[in-house]
Amino acid sequence: MLRVPAAAGKVSVYNIRFRIAENFLNSFTKNDFMKKVLLSILTLILSAAGFAATITISTPGFEFSPANPTINFGDTIVFDVGSIHTATEVASSTWSSNQPTPVTGFNFGPGSHELTGLSVGTHYFVCQNHVSSMFMKGTITVQAVSGIKTKTGESDLFKIFPNPAKDNIYFDVKDLDVKKITITDIEGKIVKEISLGKNSNKISILDLADGEYLFSVYTKKEEIFIKKFVKKN
Repeated sequence: MLRVPAAAGKVSVYNIRFRIAENFLNSFTKNDFMKKVLLSILTLILSAAGFAATITISTPGFEFSPANPTINFGDTIVFDVGSIHTATEVASSTWSSNQPTPVTGFNFGPGSHELTGLSVGTHYFVCQNHVSSMFMKGTITVQAVSGIKTKTGESDLFKIFPNPAKDNIYFDVKDLDVKKITITDIEGKIVKEISLGKNSNKISILDLADGEYLFSVYTKKEEIFIKKFVKKN
C-alpha cells in the first residue's frame, strides 16, 4: 500500500509527487533504469490524482534556485526573496534582453511570498536590481494536469460582465455543469471562492482592491475556464 506523508511541508527542489513516487520505488526495485521508467509513470499517475505540490524558489547569492522549475497547474510556488532582490514577472522579450521592466503579474520584494493559480504556459521573472548586471532571472513553466482541460480567453461557453466592474460582477455559464468559481488576484492568490446556488449569477466585488483579476470556472467534467476582468471604482 502506498502511504502519503501526513505533513509534507514545503519542498525546495523535488515536489511532493516526485518524493512519494521515489520513496515507493526505492523499496520496490534496485534497478536504476527500471526505477527511472516507473518513476516517470508513477509521478504522472499521482499528478492526475490531485497531489498538489509546493516548490520553493530561493535567492542564494545572485541567482534563483531552482531557476527554471516546471510545475503542474494548481501547484504552489513560494518565493523566498533575499533582502536585496526582487522576483518580478516580465515579458519574454524583456527577459531575453535582461531588462527589469515589469508586466502585469507578480512582483515580490524581500520576504516569503506564496503564489498560486498561475496559468498554463511559461512565466518569465527577474530580479529588477540584478538582471542587467548579474543576469539574475528565471522561468516557471506550468503544464496542464492530465485529465484537466484548461481554457483561457474568449470562450463562448461563459460570459462575465460588466468589464471593468465596480460593485458586482455578473456571469452567465450557460450549460456548463459548474462545481465552483474562484477569483484570483494578479499575484495568484485566491480572494474569493464561490459554490453556486440556484438562480445565482452575481458576485459582489466591493471588498476587492482596484486591479486585474482572473475569474475561473471549474466544472464537474474537470474543465477550467478562465477570463480576466478589471475591478475599477
